[in-house]
Parts: sequence; C-alpha cells; structure tokens
Amino acid sequence: MITINGKMYDWADLTIIYPGSVPTGIIGVGSIDWNEEQEVEPIYGAGNKPIGFGTGNWKAEGKMTITLEAYSQLNLLTKNGIFNASPFNIVLVFANEFEPLHSVKLIGCKWTKKSNKASQGDKKMEVELDFVILEDIKHDSVSASEGE
Repeated sequence: MITINGKMYDWADLTIIYPGSVPTGIIGVGSIDWNEEQEVEPIYGAGNKPIGFGTGNWKAEGKMTITLEAYSQLNLLTKNGIFNASPFNIVLVFANEFEPLHSVKLIGCKWTKKSNKASQGDKKMEVELDFVILEDIKHDSVSASEGE
C-alpha cells in the first residue's frame, strides 16, 4: 500500500534480530548499512557496441555501529570470539501502524573487522563491526540476484 503524505518508515520502526538476542532485537544499534553488487561486463564483437554481456561474481557486505554495552552483550552470545562465530543471519524488520511487516534478511553473515574509538568529550562509546554477506540479501523474501 502506498500512502501519500503519510508516515514513512524511520529508525524507530526498525528492529534488528541477531541469533540469541532478545525478541526485541539488539537494543544498542546506532546504525547499520549493507550493499550488494553484481559484476557485469560488456562483451564486444564486430563494431564498437557491445553484442551482449557477461556476469561475474556477486558480492555483499555491511557495517553495524553499536554501543559498547551492546557489544558486551553480543560478545557474550559468541563464546569463542566474534571472528570465530559461525555464519549467522541478521534480520531487519520494518513496521508501520496498520501496514504489513516488511523484512530484509542478510543471510550468511560473518564478522570481518572490529573498530573502536574513544575521544575526550564523547557522550557514548561505540564499536563498529564490518561483516561480509556470504549467501544472499532478501527484501520481503525476494533476492536481487535470484536465479544466478
């Protein structure tokens, strides 16, 4: 349903669910972003225009910023350290009043980098976690690369 001049999704409508987290999701997430790309290369023959194309590898990755307190909770869920954790799914659920739920599933994630920073005057401590997505990204169960 498309609404005009209605409430749009915002950060408050988002719940991030991580394996072992409470049903309300990871509370201390300040941001999450993800991207995916598909290599496409033009194939040339006679003339100077492509006669077709070839596809290469699909690639996806993301980044999450969480509070130090949330990282401490996450760390307790991964007993052998976050880099040794098995691949996991991150599920993001969007909800607006009187509308169906929408979800984004980041499937087969693996942590790849952890960054910390503290500065004088900071009001909060945050941890930035990078991850690679090994399997797929599904928006409402639809994959951008399905069939490849």
